[in-house]
Amino acid sequence: MQTPWLSLLIPVFNCEPYLDDCVNSWLVSADGSIEILFYDDASTDGSTEKLQAIGARAIPGLKVIHGLENGGVSVARNRLLANATGEYVWFLDADDYLFPGALSQLRAVLLEHPEAAVIFDYQIVPESVDISVDSPADARRVTVFGGASNRLSHDKNALFEGMFSRRRFHSWGRVYKRELWNAGEPFPEGRYFEDLYSVARTSALVQQYFYLPKALVAYRSRATSIVRSPSRKKVEDLLAAPRGVLEYWAARGVVLDERSRFAYYSFCVTNFVNAVKLMRKAGINSRDYIAVQRAQLLADLNISLARLILLHARYGRIAAIYRALRYMYARR
Repeated sequence: MQTPWLSLLIPVFNCEPYLDDCVNSWLVSADGSIEILFYDDASTDGSTEKLQAIGARAIPGLKVIHGLENGGVSVARNRLLANATGEYVWFLDADDYLFPGALSQLRAVLLEHPEAAVIFDYQIVPESVDISVDSPADARRVTVFGGASNRLSHDKNALFEGMFSRRRFHSWGRVYKRELWNAGEPFPEGRYFEDLYSVARTSALVQQYFYLPKALVAYRSRATSIVRSPSRKKVEDLLAAPRGVLEYWAARGVVLDERSRFAYYSFCVTNFVNAVKLMRKAGINSRDYIAVQRAQLLADLNISLARLILLHARYGRIAAIYRALRYMYARR
């Protein structure tokens, strides 16, 4: 049997209202040349029955895997990857969907550049979006990469800086070879912000890449987003996710220049601001707790506060560091 050119991997947990939209967005391309794997993470809302009905439709290349207990999205993605057989892997969340032509656009890039990792944009759409509309009302296009587009690149510094300058690490915003995902860092089980942890590290293995500046995925903005129900664990997982990334890339032979390293420092500073915002929502933003996390941040970056301020000034980010300092030294 011919190896599928793509494995579309879709974890499912309590997404029953959105499954039909997800399926319909790629169904026209399900001709046996792609593999579609669903992983039901012990859903409790009717998703299991919906997936059973979808599986009974004999869609070419489709398989449904049922987990015995809920393990979380990292467990689901890791198990999907372990069962995938396609040359390339594209993760997709079950409440999101692909725009028309997404698979054909991706295929065109990979036919021309078969060794490339492909990065692309997405659109944030309302929870109750009508997927038959190409440009939904209130949709917002998100640019995921801050670098050259529509051409093949081998520049790892440009890859690193382009990712960290835009701060978008969703696993579904890129397609990598399956062997690359397998050689990289698994999604961390039992932790939030798993995409940031895994993608920021696994991308160190990318040898060539192609940024396609088109929105291929519609990301549904839902009230159940993890940032809308903050907790101490979410705060600490957010702060921990990028920790050690510079060392990870260095250990794989990547020599990062000052501009790339600054993109990482700037990302971590902004990440800290977002963490303080979560602290406030969770009611854990005591001065002592912020001070502990601030000290950990500077230790992680292995840089003095004065040096951090100086670099922000050098790269024209004075307003950003001023704003960050207000959060880093906030009383409450």
